[in-house]
Amino acid sequence: MKQHTTRALILDLVKSLASGAPLHADLRNALDTASFRHLLTDNGLASLVYPRVSASEVKDETRDFFRRSNEDALVHKDIALDALRQMGPDLCGSGRVVLLQGLALAESLYAEPACRQMGDIDLYLPDGNAEEVRSCLRAHGFEKFQNYRNVWYRKGLCIDLHESLWGEDRIPRRRWLAPERELTLAESRQVPGYRVLGSELMTLECLFHGLKHGFGRAIWILDALILWRRGFIHELLVRDMRSRIAVATVRYLSEQGLIDQGELPRKAVRGGAGWWRVERAALAHGRREGAGEIALAFLCPSVGKSIAYLWCSAFPPRRVLREMYGDDHDVVLPVIRIWVLLKLLLKALR
Repeated sequence: MKQHTTRALILDLVKSLASGAPLHADLRNALDTASFRHLLTDNGLASLVYPRVSASEVKDETRDFFRRSNEDALVHKDIALDALRQMGPDLCGSGRVVLLQGLALAESLYAEPACRQMGDIDLYLPDGNAEEVRSCLRAHGFEKFQNYRNVWYRKGLCIDLHESLWGEDRIPRRRWLAPERELTLAESRQVPGYRVLGSELMTLECLFHGLKHGFGRAIWILDALILWRRGFIHELLVRDMRSRIAVATVRYLSEQGLIDQGELPRKAVRGGAGWWRVERAALAHGRREGAGEIALAFLCPSVGKSIAYLWCSAFPPRRVLREMYGDDHDVVLPVIRIWVLLKLLLKALR
């Protein structure tokens, strides 16, 4: 299967999952291919396919594969929720604990029998209680992962603690991208005692996360497209047309053929075309190290701040470099990101 054909089929599946439209014949045939099925697993989509295919549309082995993917995702989600419920009184005793990303989106956007595949359990700690939460995780049998002080694991579960919502504790210049929003929280329906972000902040955080990773996995594209189709992004743009995070996302979805050009708000069509060439080139490199950070840099409000952001991203605090690469590899991240930046700028300016 040719690479460009595979990409087009994955995007067709994303569009179908977001809209509920039937899967076309070429896509159903691709699902019967083992390599394509595993590619969907890698992109976080496999667990969502099972409720959408009937026994008459695909081979038995194909339907069994997606049934197991769906069941595995449901079991993993239940294990994660049970662990959070068990630790709830201790974890939440020192301050608010907010569910982010996978679990939060599963609660807001994906109703069973669909089950969004999730990896880490992402928890945001707005009250500065990270040390107390780390002690609690240690007491419940979690161990620190490698050099990372905020990544903890135990028997197939991984918890990623966030001390700031936009990651400005790791890359300080991210505060230039942080929307000026009051922290609005709601009680989680899945796990009492925990919180979730209000709809506007949830939308922004989800889009920011996708951009940060260059939309390198199709599940992040699907998250954004569902938010668009359900009006969350449109409502955000109506309230604040200056939301560069939202504008960059809808431009990206349009570039991928997932949103019709006529649906785009005027702000997304006009202005910033020069920057968008660089953002587009960065996002096209998806999973390459630093590509998403480069895309974020060009969302900064001025040229000077974009350059300063890139510098801060290439040379983050020494603590961050030590966590990522250990004491002997401080030069690795800057070299990689500067090299990626130069390639992307050349590509964008052609």
